[in-house]
Amino acid sequence: MKPVWIALVALAAGCASIATVAAQSFPAHKVTITAPFPPGGPSDATARVIQPELERIFKQTVIVENVPGASGSVGVQKFLDQPADGHALLLGTADNTVLAPLSVASARYDGSSVRLVTLLNRSYFILATRPGLKAGSVADLVALAKAPGSKGLTFASWGIGSMPHLIGEDFRLRTGASMLHVPYRGMAPMVVDLMGETVDIAFLPLAGNVPELLASNQIKALAVTSAQRLDTLKAVPTLTETGTAGNFEYSIWPGVFVSPKTPDAVAGTINAAVAEVMKGAAFRKFVVESGSVIAEPMSLAEAATFYKAEIDKFQGIAKQIQLQKQ
Repeated sequence: MKPVWIALVALAAGCASIATVAAQSFPAHKVTITAPFPPGGPSDATARVIQPELERIFKQTVIVENVPGASGSVGVQKFLDQPADGHALLLGTADNTVLAPLSVASARYDGSSVRLVTLLNRSYFILATRPGLKAGSVADLVALAKAPGSKGLTFASWGIGSMPHLIGEDFRLRTGASMLHVPYRGMAPMVVDLMGETVDIAFLPLAGNVPELLASNQIKALAVTSAQRLDTLKAVPTLTETGTAGNFEYSIWPGVFVSPKTPDAVAGTINAAVAEVMKGAAFRKFVVESGSVIAEPMSLAEAATFYKAEIDKFQGIAKQIQLQKQ
């Protein structure tokens, strides 16, 4: 009979060998990227840009499957029902991986049910106001919301439990400002009402037509939620530097996810492939033209640390405001 330690060493070696074989044989067949949103949006566009590049690297067919519904939770759930061998990928965001389970009753998962491989790009938020609001700074805004006899401010989001909703609630909690949430069914109608003076403020991602609305003074930007000032908005301070709400950093990001049960070696292969895509001219051109910022390449450990912090942050806000599932 072999000593126990010899048996354990043999077992560990066998597991390592299996993992190596799994990585070397991946991908063995078609890879599917589940996109939990309708075709045509910015996140879907990201999936379509990386798809042909991954196909080239993997030397296998890669398809994008749009599965929208219930704040993206339908698509995430379908992704989770696939084998955890790396051939099923998710192009997800915090809205559908972390926030949907906090506000959608039918979501049967939580943020830890998926594993982030890496971020692709980031869009930061601006604290935007309606053009006629008499506030030239974030400090003015907070003072306006806290003034004696004030009815407070209204802040818009694209839905209960969405990222702009929770960011707005975090701002309210940190500053003590009197603010009422006004949810909309999508970003477009919310921006229309912000321009039309129907609502006072909103946290808007700096993407799409938002830069044009700022340039034409149809909305105003008091601050950005990035760590440093943005090259495209040098005159606009970060919310952190205004000193009104502490260290206040948020970004909206798409990322590539796998199942937590996916072998580390396979996840590492996917991580390396996506990093190669991110260095390519096609991807970099797409990100610049979309108004976003290319994310820094992440190791699997860095991705895990970042994603855990996102889960903790949003779950903490949801608990504070007693967010209810709808």
